[in-house]
Amino acid sequence: MPKINCDNCRKLISKTPSAMRDHNFCNRQCFGEWHSKQLLESHPRSYLTDISCEQCGNMFRPKEGKTRFCSTICFDDSRRELVDLRCDNCGGKFTRDACSVRWSEERGSTHFFCGNPCSRGFHKKENHPRWISDRSKLKRPNKSLRETEEMRGWRRQVYTRDDWTCQMCGGRSSAGHAVCLNAHHIKRLVDHPELGCDLDNGITLCEDCHKTTYQKEEQFESQFNEIVQRHLHQCNEERVDQTC
Repeated sequence: MPKINCDNCRKLISKTPSAMRDHNFCNRQCFGEWHSKQLLESHPRSYLTDISCEQCGNMFRPKEGKTRFCSTICFDDSRRELVDLRCDNCGGKFTRDACSVRWSEERGSTHFFCGNPCSRGFHKKENHPRWISDRSKLKRPNKSLRETEEMRGWRRQVYTRDDWTCQMCGGRSSAGHAVCLNAHHIKRLVDHPELGCDLDNGITLCEDCHKTTYQKEEQFESQFNEIVQRHLHQCNEERVDQTC
């Protein structure tokens, strides 16, 4: 059996005359390596050799003759203009893109920080954009008025006058059946705080009926006033009968 050298590794191999080809290999690995070399040599840009990236310095083989950077990241970094800044919180020096600084200034930003911890550390108390020095402004006067003893007494008077009964549906607590009652201001407390403890400005409603009046107080005002006036008339008649 004739012997022939492998075209890739030059190893001496035996092949029959019928198995002889223009190029012969000892195994498939040599076949693949040889063809890879042939493809590289026959490639139209095979003349290109490895060069150093101008930004990061890593060696790479360019795809085009004028390529100077190994990736788009290095290309973007090469065009980036850095500005030296000083952190307004810790005083440390850092760099930032000139484009980012310009856009921050156009939005009205006057402070720059090296990181989020310094930003959070700086925006505290007086430096916070929503800082309120007078905390009493956060208190709602109507809420504090509802919690006074005077308002609690007003509620009890309204419930007693209406016999602890809802004046819309007639609901009333009984054995095994509890009804949650609310003392409703006929004229809104937020609009008429001076009538907050006026007995004629209150009426007893159950919780479900009270919810139907939300944002509709003016629609029920005349109806509730008639009910209150009717109660006052009945009370006056009872007083007259008692005196007689």
